[in-house]
Amino acid sequence: MVAHGLSGIAGSFGHASLSALAAEIDNLLTQNQRVGDEKLSELVTALERTIGGALNSDET
Repeated sequence: MVAHGLSGIAGSFGHASLSALAAEIDNLLTQNQRVGDEKLSELVTALERTIGGALNSDET
């Protein structure tokens, strides 16, 4: 459920890569498949970049 919501919100704000990654994770969970550590690490990295970019754009 969280991955699904993240996918939609990220897409609404124009963060296509984060949205696609969250959608992929949501799809895996919907199919009762395991989400590997590598995929979760990719999500963390994408979130950090997105948040960091938003914070940096506020400073300018």
